[in-house]
Amino acid sequence: MRRIALILACVSFCAAPAFGQGSQRQSVSVSPQGTPIPGADVWACQAGSTPNYGAAPPCTLVSIYSNPSLGTTYAITQPLVSDGLGNYTYYAAAGTYLEVITGSNTTGYSATIVLPCAPNSTASGCSGGAGNPAGADTQVQINNHSQFGAVSGLGVDSSTSPSILTLPFSESVKGPRPRVDATAYGADPTGATDSTTAITNAAAAACNAGSTLYIPPGTYNLTQPQLPSTSPVISVPCAHIHITALGDQGTAQFEQAPQAKLTVANLGSSPNADPVFGFKYPTNASGITIENLQISGYNQAVSFYATTIVTLNNVYATAQSTGLNDNVPLKVTNVSWFRMTYGCLNSGSSSLPMALFTGEAPLGSESPLVAFVQMEHVRGSGANFQYIQRVNTSGSGPGNFVFNDVTPTGSTTDFLAVTNATGHLGQTALPQFGPVFFLNTSLPGASGPGALINFNSSGSNLTGVHVQNSSGSAQTLPLIAVRMTAGSLQDCEVHGTVGAIIEDGSGNPVGSCSLETQGGLDFIADSTIAPSSRLRSEVTTGANPAPNLRFYLSPNSRASYGIDAGQGLLFNDGGSNGFNASLTEATKRAIDIQFANLFAPTNVSGSATTGGAIPAGTYYPFVATTSNNCATLSAPSIAGAPVTVGGSNNAVSVAWTLPAQGVAAINGYCVAIASSASNANAGLSYAGLFVSGATTTSATITAVLGSMQSHGQRDEFRPSVHSDRPECHRGTQFLRRYRGGERLHDCDVTNNHNNPPWRRLQLSSSSREHRHFDPERRWDRRRNYQKK
Repeated sequence: MRRIALILACVSFCAAPAFGQGSQRQSVSVSPQGTPIPGADVWACQAGSTPNYGAAPPCTLVSIYSNPSLGTTYAITQPLVSDGLGNYTYYAAAGTYLEVITGSNTTGYSATIVLPCAPNSTASGCSGGAGNPAGADTQVQINNHSQFGAVSGLGVDSSTSPSILTLPFSESVKGPRPRVDATAYGADPTGATDSTTAITNAAAAACNAGSTLYIPPGTYNLTQPQLPSTSPVISVPCAHIHITALGDQGTAQFEQAPQAKLTVANLGSSPNADPVFGFKYPTNASGITIENLQISGYNQAVSFYATTIVTLNNVYATAQSTGLNDNVPLKVTNVSWFRMTYGCLNSGSSSLPMALFTGEAPLGSESPLVAFVQMEHVRGSGANFQYIQRVNTSGSGPGNFVFNDVTPTGSTTDFLAVTNATGHLGQTALPQFGPVFFLNTSLPGASGPGALINFNSSGSNLTGVHVQNSSGSAQTLPLIAVRMTAGSLQDCEVHGTVGAIIEDGSGNPVGSCSLETQGGLDFIADSTIAPSSRLRSEVTTGANPAPNLRFYLSPNSRASYGIDAGQGLLFNDGGSNGFNASLTEATKRAIDIQFANLFAPTNVSGSATTGGAIPAGTYYPFVATTSNNCATLSAPSIAGAPVTVGGSNNAVSVAWTLPAQGVAAINGYCVAIASSASNANAGLSYAGLFVSGATTTSATITAVLGSMQSHGQRDEFRPSVHSDRPECHRGTQFLRRYRGGERLHDCDVTNNHNNPPWRRLQLSSSSREHRHFDPERRWDRRRNYQKK
């Protein structure tokens, strides 16, 4: 029953007063399903007439007009035809009439209407005042066509102020239907009868009307489909649907009003495993919003498969413990843009996931992954959240998960578990997962040593783990933020949780990650990346390895200092690629002062010239110093200004200023051009050559060397992030595969293995040239070692 408050002396339905003798009728011709009928025939008939919908006219007509004066010149010849939206209007004398709607788009219906008196009307029964001609306090117009049948229970409670009008039926409104009330289709809010068919029909009507499916307060019992059916309990036959409810059941932990409740109460003898609501491509391709519902399912409550843009708001989902596959309250598969705000997820057991995200076989053109997931202010109980890759992924991989104020209680395992179940190595099945954000999230009441995330995919990269004021289970100390059972970790930060650690499957620290401590920060470098690879000084290096900390003095774009777990304290002049010197502890009680073998030239410039065969384009010159014909290199110089090549100017002349002398002897320079300044600063060449002589300061590049020329295209080799053996080339061919920024890196021509990145000068007690500090000795003013 719908209760509507109104002041009876001032309210009427379906009519509005107009100045003059006549009263105005404004309405919309609608179908039994509540949708407007354009071009309908509207007939105004005498009250009490019996309409003949097949005749024209279908009844005894009364006079209607287009003006409230009711003058004969304004008389309307019937039928009056509704416009493209079903709207129509006319004027008539105050009184009671029968209105008949016919036409090609309807089987016909009729309604008794009451036109109230217009202000100052002198019509019979009006006495010069506005209101109803019969003089009663209230008249209510009801469209009594077959959809409603006989109306009973209509009443007015005059004991309240204002008085309450009780309408024992679903509302209808002018214009497009804003909502479909499930109880109008037979849904029982008392739970006494099954509501499965009624809510299914109401969902179809909401889809047909393009409106909201509304579920009034109450508890609605449902029946689980039986095998071999694979249908959900309630099928929704459209996309872009809004399902909402009102009520306060007050029966569930963490419940937050308003909520109505849908519960699978009738399992039958052979229930299938499908959810209450199962949204799937192509029927439910996108735009699903569910609000204010408790959904209690059998094996699952809600699932989404290849549906984009999904929103759950204040949804409470539960599932029973069934032992069937994917037994979870919420399952999300191949979905992009999923958001759940407020609400609760309860699994049937502390060992069952609260939500399951999966990448599975595509149903359309979507990628087999889940991305852009936002869970905020969600409570619940159960094991955890899980992501399982079941087929090889594509594109950039799953990721962009945000958990903000999410607290599963009583968990026995990790908050989020990521696994590869394809049977293939991670490089193929799940190359990358991330980023993942944990904000104000924890595992209260956990009974096991759970981490915030457990990554278990050999050969895969977990990239971008950001933890803010969040923690794993307090059952194990120190707290575990990330557990890397298998795979590698890149770019991780843990802040606001003092004492958390990052560990592998054996409990050992894992990099790369920064961790907040009591009054400080810990930095863990990735030991799988060669220390000599973490030597880039550019302020923007993207995903390339860099020291744990770098310090810049504006406006310099190169670091002045760096600190690295493998390379020690690093020094640079703020204007060079790579680093020039370092301090490290080689053995106990000994600190090494180290310098680069080779330094790069400076002031590199270029100009276009003739006599070459370089394709037209814009190129950036750079130079590296070598000790053995470009087999061993310094870091690349800072890139010179761009040079435009075209027409007869098909070569590049490059000039530079000689570098400082390093530890190694210089035998020449490796001169090159690149397609961009960033490639030049990273040592990624398009063409280059070796020129001999330690004092040489210029050279001309005339052609693309080797295979680059034969392919007729740019051949810029990027180093593998994890390779610690750059490719070396002998003779005059320029080193085309170079790990950018490795100022301290040597490459051995003989065996192509790495020499130590620094030339270490051993201690000699009589030498003044030592670059080795011993704590048993000190420097005097003459820089001679003296005994303490």
